[in-house]
Amino acid sequence: MYIFTLPVWIAYTAKDDWLFGALTCKIVGFFFNANLYTTIAFLSCIAVDRFVATVFPFRARALRTMRGAIIICGVVWLIILGSHSVFLARDELFNSSQNVKLCYEKYPMEQWMARLNYFRIFVVFLIPLVLLVVSYCSVVHVVHRSHGLEKEQKRKIIGLLLTTMAIFVICFLPYHIVLFIRSYVSDRNICTCNIELKVRPAYRITFSLTSLSSALDPFINIFVSESIKQDLLKEVRAVWSGFRSLRHARSSIRRTSRNDGYNTVTHHLEDDHLLEKKEETPL
Repeated sequence: MYIFTLPVWIAYTAKDDWLFGALTCKIVGFFFNANLYTTIAFLSCIAVDRFVATVFPFRARALRTMRGAIIICGVVWLIILGSHSVFLARDELFNSSQNVKLCYEKYPMEQWMARLNYFRIFVVFLIPLVLLVVSYCSVVHVVHRSHGLEKEQKRKIIGLLLTTMAIFVICFLPYHIVLFIRSYVSDRNICTCNIELKVRPAYRITFSLTSLSSALDPFINIFVSESIKQDLLKEVRAVWSGFRSLRHARSSIRRTSRNDGYNTVTHHLEDDHLLEKKEETPL
């Protein structure tokens, strides 16, 4: 559902005017924000899982259970969906002074939105950020000191972890800094048009950056993991083989059709020739 909201956000950013109605604004805003914070939460959960598997290898089997994973996933979904269900209950489509419609961009921000943003920034973002950074730094330390891994393997693992941390920080931290500034000045009633004019471009840019994580993380795993590379190569070869087989089958059908057509025409010509001979034969 999140992917289907992206063209709407692109059109909105390009036009600087919301053209899709109040209901669409609610639905698109809900899915975007819910996806953003579930992504942050689950990236943090993956980091903690890797931390447990690497730093506590002997206790990992007891700690990393399917039941525990299901419970954690359920808790994450309940917190995110529960806290963001308010987006479906409120109308966040506004007419600006320039006579354009804005979706979730009221200036100044309403107090309830500012308070919700505090929760999202300090609980749903900051805690996962700390968990992810601490977990991956601990894993990097363990991998660096490991004597069972070759130098090239260490380089790849550490590179993957540092790149994942960098993507997380670059994609999500700037947006939440700008979001905090907007929320704070609105909550304290010190928001002015001058402040909003300066903050809004930064908000738009950092808002767009949050979508990069979903696109970059899969590529990082593909380029670093040898098993994923091999599986992907097998799939590409299978698709190419199927494509070649399909082309060969079509060529065979065309050749067969041409041959059948040629044989049919030849047969008709032979029949006509025999018929002419019969007509020329005197009775």
